[in-house]
Amino acid sequence: MGRTVAICLAAAMATGDSTAFEDPDRAGDHLGRLLDHRPRTLLVLDDVWEPEQLAPFLRGGRNRVRLVTTRVPAVLPDGAARLRVDEMTPDQARAVLTRDLPELPEETVAGLLCATGRWALLLRLTNRLIARRTATGADAAMAAAEALEDLRSEGSAAGEAPATQLDLDDPARRSRAVRASVEASTTLLLVDGARRLVALGVFMEDESIPVPLIARLREATAGLSEARSRDLCTDLDRPSLITLSPQDGGRITLPDVLRDYCAANWARLSCASCM
Repeated sequence: MGRTVAICLAAAMATGDSTAFEDPDRAGDHLGRLLDHRPRTLLVLDDVWEPEQLAPFLRGGRNRVRLVTTRVPAVLPDGAARLRVDEMTPDQARAVLTRDLPELPEETVAGLLCATGRWALLLRLTNRLIARRTATGADAAMAAAEALEDLRSEGSAAGEAPATQLDLDDPARRSRAVRASVEASTTLLLVDGARRLVALGVFMEDESIPVPLIARLREATAGLSEARSRDLCTDLDRPSLITLSPQDGGRITLPDVLRDYCAANWARLSCASCM
């Protein structure tokens, strides 16, 4: 979601004011003035990565308290109270990685825990990747070893030695690890699985997307029936690339990092006929 859109939505949700702005700083000033006339307000800013994302929300607003979640402490303003929420414990990460899988070699499990940085998203994607490969009759230990090799080699930049420990504070390494996991997962889908995923990048981030809306888009661009579109959503849900819910006729959500993958790879992978 663009910064300006996010600020205007925050103003509308908190105060009912629907004034639109194109400049994020002006939008931030307006939000601050609105909140100054309200009782003390908690403003939650989730998953902040860049100072530019946070800056407009810091303008004015003497009656607001800001709760910011981030992996990049440097984006926080001076004087901010900081509370470290630690990464998953090794036992928690192991439970996510190995859920419903046959017993795996300890060396491979340890390698996967390092290569994923014990990041819940990558752990889940890796778990589903191994599960789908073993469901075809592949040896579980071999499937896990292949997943580890993908993360180590494809998650590294060209010319770098394969990484053993994923640094989640390094945006470039984080993005490469996500790309390696997503593209390994989409190879197990039917034809053009990666293109089906990146096509979802046309929708606004941080919002659940109605499946009927996706179906209308695919009908208009690819002539697909609603039933077929629902099948495609199920295909993407199985490897945990999206989260599919039956609520309100069906809705999907896409994690921010996968939405970023879709946006970054739209030109490379998408075409209207593959939506």
